[in-house]
Amino acid sequence: MNRTAPDPLDEDEARLRDLVVEAGDPSVAARPEYLADLRRTVLDRLGPPRRTRRTTPWLIGSGLAAASVAACLALAFVLLRPANAWAQVARAIREQSWLHGRHVGPDGKVLSEAWFSPPTRAMASRSDRAIEYHDPARRTVTRFVPADGTIYLLPESSELVNASMDFYRALMDPSGSTRSPIPGTEVASQVRRKVEDGGRTWEDVELTLRLVGGPGQLRLRFRLDPATGLPHSATLTGADGPPRTTLFDYPDRGPADVYELGAPRTAKVVDRTPGADLEAILAGLKAGRVGFDDYRGVMTQVPGVGLRAIWRKGRKWRVESLFPTARSPQPVPRDADGAWWTEHLDQFTRVVQAICDGDKVYYYRLEGDLSMGDGQPPRVSLNMSQAINASDDPFMPWPDSFPEHLSHPNVWLPTEERTFSVEPKPDDGPAGTIRVRVSDIRFPGPARPDLYKIWVDPAKGYVAMKVETAILESLNPPKVAYIDAHVVEDLARAPGGAWYPTRVRRLTSNPKSEQASRFDLDFRTPIPDDLFRPLK
Repeated sequence: MNRTAPDPLDEDEARLRDLVVEAGDPSVAARPEYLADLRRTVLDRLGPPRRTRRTTPWLIGSGLAAASVAACLALAFVLLRPANAWAQVARAIREQSWLHGRHVGPDGKVLSEAWFSPPTRAMASRSDRAIEYHDPARRTVTRFVPADGTIYLLPESSELVNASMDFYRALMDPSGSTRSPIPGTEVASQVRRKVEDGGRTWEDVELTLRLVGGPGQLRLRFRLDPATGLPHSATLTGADGPPRTTLFDYPDRGPADVYELGAPRTAKVVDRTPGADLEAILAGLKAGRVGFDDYRGVMTQVPGVGLRAIWRKGRKWRVESLFPTARSPQPVPRDADGAWWTEHLDQFTRVVQAICDGDKVYYYRLEGDLSMGDGQPPRVSLNMSQAINASDDPFMPWPDSFPEHLSHPNVWLPTEERTFSVEPKPDDGPAGTIRVRVSDIRFPGPARPDLYKIWVDPAKGYVAMKVETAILESLNPPKVAYIDAHVVEDLARAPGGAWYPTRVRRLTSNPKSEQASRFDLDFRTPIPDDLFRPLK
């Protein structure tokens, strides 16, 4: 009896869909019945209509048929299980002691080198400009600058370390490079193919990368060695310029310090790692923004953005612009607090601006007018998305909209060019504060401006009671265009005990201007996780 053609929604279709779902989860080992079900389903789809009894020609041709089916089955595994295919590559990389990459130019000349140890997460690099070694255990970076013959001991920068680690995380990610290893890009698509080159067979995995917030694309091709499952090379191609290729090898031993990479042992050493006083300030600022309670609230800013609704839940957050309607209380009561805003929020027109689900930030733009005329909220469309780092102190693109970030800024760290000084009893600023000054040694003489000044109150959880940032219009000679300052005028405490500002004044010097921000937070009303899912 011949089998009729399957309906798109028949039992086999549903079964195949379920198998694909299981195949896409690299953390789930394939069950024996999974292999049998997949084989049977593929045979049913690819083979001829089934008969009640096999004929002799079918048996005679079974070897060729089996080979054809095996090829189709292998293709099905490639198509259905890209995660598991890459999981083998990721596992092979994680088993290596060291990964060594050589960035080569079109002429084959080595331009720079990089080392990474999967077991220890140690990293190193060497180029004409600098030699670096990152010690993850000590959380320090040793940097030799040939131009001045000096070795600098620097603190670890979580942002820079995570940017460097993104490439290696992508290589070791069992899910198959769904997250772009190149900062500022997103994976738009990926293709796998076998190629012949140099008398050898390779497997290429090519990612098409979309530039975040702008036109244009990049292509990143990983060339894999089928014998070892390890990447042999990675080639990045853009719209302009020649392709950039990195060649990989896997030594048993890597560098232990900058001296093994060529830094002279006679070089001068300058220690820029923070002392205990600066370490305490940096740790206090981080704790104030990372460990803050979950909340919903409203930021009022005049003049400026007007009203913004804000939500925070761990790493997740959301921002909406609010616009008065005929149903909105006019004016908003002076004593309106977070609970009042929770009760009256839906009486305002709400326009989603950004949503962070903990892994990515999704930015939205308004489509059409604020009033749609059908009682529905204004329509928005996705403008761009942006991946955030996986550290315990994730990137926050809009710190001024959230009181815990505004009052606990993620400040710069010392570098070979940037110096810090801590003044426990400054001669200016709010009472009871410690002042931190950041300067650039490239700006010589007594007229050298401070890049940054921050006054923190250790008695109130290291709240930055005042911050001044110099906006420069030229570097040589250094010339300040204006000073941008934030001053906290009032504080409150979250249920967990953390201090945060309820009123902040922003001042600029040229031209002189003022802007007042007020934060009203509600810590009691539960926050559903649905709020942090990207809009469809």
